[in-house]
Amino acid sequence: MALKLLPLGKGGLFALLLVLLPTAFLIYRIYPASTPTRTAYLKEFEAGYSFWEDARFKVKDISIGEKPVIELFQDKDWLKEPSWLEYYFFREKPITLKINDSVSLERLHMELVTHPGEPLKVCLQDNRHALWKKVPGFGSEALNNRVVEIIIKMPCEELTHIIFESMDSMIRERIEKATDKRIDLNELFEMLLRDTIRPYIDSLREMKDDPCFKTFQLLKWIEGEDVPRFAFGKYYMKEGLKELLNHVVSTLKKERAQSGWDRYNLKVKVIGYTDEAPVESEIAILTSQSGIQDWSKIRRALQIHYDACTGDTLDGNSPVYIDYPMAKGKQIKKIKNNCELGAVRAYIAMVYLINELDWNDAEYSYATGGISPGSKDEDRRSLGDGTAPEDKEHDSDDRDKRGDPKKRRINIEFTVNAVKSR
Repeated sequence: MALKLLPLGKGGLFALLLVLLPTAFLIYRIYPASTPTRTAYLKEFEAGYSFWEDARFKVKDISIGEKPVIELFQDKDWLKEPSWLEYYFFREKPITLKINDSVSLERLHMELVTHPGEPLKVCLQDNRHALWKKVPGFGSEALNNRVVEIIIKMPCEELTHIIFESMDSMIRERIEKATDKRIDLNELFEMLLRDTIRPYIDSLREMKDDPCFKTFQLLKWIEGEDVPRFAFGKYYMKEGLKELLNHVVSTLKKERAQSGWDRYNLKVKVIGYTDEAPVESEIAILTSQSGIQDWSKIRRALQIHYDACTGDTLDGNSPVYIDYPMAKGKQIKKIKNNCELGAVRAYIAMVYLINELDWNDAEYSYATGGISPGSKDEDRRSLGDGTAPEDKEHDSDDRDKRGDPKKRRINIEFTVNAVKSR
């Protein structure tokens, strides 16, 4: 039997519209449409970061990954009940996330560091007993809960991208057109600071003191500040130095693969320096103390030599390079002075580059610079903030014996000899 629809007439149609239109509006307002991912700078949470949501929602929880961080935020506005008008007419209101204090901001920063890539998740809930929730399906958890994701962008993340992009561009520019192009990393870093890094930081204005800068070792390394390249009195190569060199190596390898040069020869020169602190006892030279795992490619491993340096200082104005794997100059059995410590540090950095470049036709050489240029007074002033973490294990009485960690450095110079047939 066919189903017959009764004529509604004008009054019936009007009554139907009175039911359907509010229902359609209700479904439109409460149906969980995709919530856009928001972005914010960490610094914005000090004054309060706001986003708009339906007034019916209150903040239930805030987390990064599985870690709750709601206790780091002020909640005085979250628990405020919306008015009848705001609730039933689905008015929107701003939800403001304001950090408690500077300590809480630092804790939030550390959670972001330990959960890389994780957004800040704000869980919202409508827990009001409303009449329309009696309608089947309208009282479901999905319709009355919402998650807002906020990707927190710290200035250091953007600056890291800028640094590496600028490094790529500078290296490519120097080796793109001509032969025998020299790339001195110290010069490269000075150009980065002058032309790129400082203008960017100055543009941040109120965000220049973002907490991430306190732990931003890449910037400190480039600035030559208080991030040590090597452990005090040792030759162990630190991870921060490896990270920076890895990017330089990656750019050189990529440029070689994509450039189409007929001949591409690379020369690598490394100089190692020390601080003012004397070598008080002999130091054994061991692969296990170098920070380098793979020694399989190295010929005459740990046969390290140096020349034109006596005790702690250079004999002349310039260091004398030892071509790898030649056995030239004085061989180091155990480290007895800063000339030898500088040579070992240069050699270890060179070995790291040999492994990472994996470049059979590259030429390598290393040299000692002895004590890094600078006065003892400068070293004294640098003690304290410039002390390496492992140095702080020593008693304070020993601090005067230690030099400036930033002088435990290396200089690296790449020279590319590239020729195209056309």
